[in-house]
Amino acid sequence: MLLAPDEGQTEIATAVADILLSEAPFDRLYLPDLDIIADEQRLMDLAIPMGWLGMAAPESIGGSAGDLTDECLLFMKLGERIAPLGITAGALAAHAALAAGDEALAAAFITGDARAALTTSARPGRAFATAGATHLLVVEENRISLSLLVAGGDDIVALDASSSTAAVSSADTLLQVDGPELVLRFALLVASQLQGLAQTGRSESNEYAKAREQFGRPIGSFQAVRHRIADMELRARQVEAQIYFAAVALRDGRADAELQTLSALLLAGDAAMANAEINIHNHGAIGTTTENIGHLLLKRTILLTGLAGGANQLKDRIAACAPAIM
Repeated sequence: MLLAPDEGQTEIATAVADILLSEAPFDRLYLPDLDIIADEQRLMDLAIPMGWLGMAAPESIGGSAGDLTDECLLFMKLGERIAPLGITAGALAAHAALAAGDEALAAAFITGDARAALTTSARPGRAFATAGATHLLVVEENRISLSLLVAGGDDIVALDASSSTAAVSSADTLLQVDGPELVLRFALLVASQLQGLAQTGRSESNEYAKAREQFGRPIGSFQAVRHRIADMELRARQVEAQIYFAAVALRDGRADAELQTLSALLLAGDAAMANAEINIHNHGAIGTTTENIGHLLLKRTILLTGLAGGANQLKDRIAACAPAIM
C-alpha cells in the first residue's frame, strides 16, 4: 500500500500553497480594522472557482473527481494558512447532499450558489463561517444534517477572531445522512487542517531561529532550540502519515477506518497544540504579541479541537471502537 502522495498530488498541493501564500498572507489578520466577513467572502470567492470545495466530488456535478487523500492534502494546505472554515463546511455539505441523493444541491455548494455555515453537537447554537451562508451544516457523533439558515443571529466575539461566528437558528431539516462515513470524513478534514497548523508552527519557528541572533549567532545554532524545532517537525510528520493511512482506510472501507481516523484527529490536535505553544516559546517575548502569528495558530487549534469534541471525548470513542477490530 503506497501512502505517500504521488507526483500529481504533490504538484496540486504545491500550487495550492503558492496561491494561498499570495492571497492569504498572515499579515492580513493583523490589521486593526480587519473586516473578517469581507475577508472570508474574498477567500471563498477565490476557493470556489479553483474547485477546492469539489476536490473529491464527481465531475458530473462540477467536482474534480479526486479521492479522500487528495482532499486531505488540500486541507493540510488550507490549515497552514488559517483558511476560512467555510471551505470545510461547503465541501462537507456537498458530500452530504450527494449522499442524500440531491445532486443539484451538491452542485450548488461546489459552485458557490449555496454556502454553508458549520456547527457541531459540541457547539450547539453557535455557528462558524457564517459569512454569506445560506445553509447550516450540523455535525453530530453519528450523523450530519443540513437545513436552511435563519438570518438574524447575533455575531459572537470568538476566541478565534479569524472566523466569523454567530448565534444561529435553522428551519426544518432539508436532509440528514446517518452513519459514520461523513462524520469520519469531517474528522479527517479537521485533522488535516490541524496538521497544517502544526507544520506552520514548525516553519515559523525555523525561520525565526535562522534570523534571530543572540550572543553573535543565530539562535538556531543552539542545541536546545534545534531540538525543539526537530521535535515540532517530527510531530507534524507523524500526523501526516497517520492522516494518509486513515484516508486510505476510510476510502477503502477497512474495518479499522474509524479507529485510524479518530487516532489521526487526536494526534493532530495534540501536535497542533504542542507546536503552537512551543512556537510562541521559541519566539520569546515577541511570540506573545498580536503582531506575531503565534496566537492565531493557537486560537485556530483551540477552535478546531473544540469542534471535534475535545481530547477526552476522542479517547473515549477510540477506546470504544478499538475492541471491534481486535
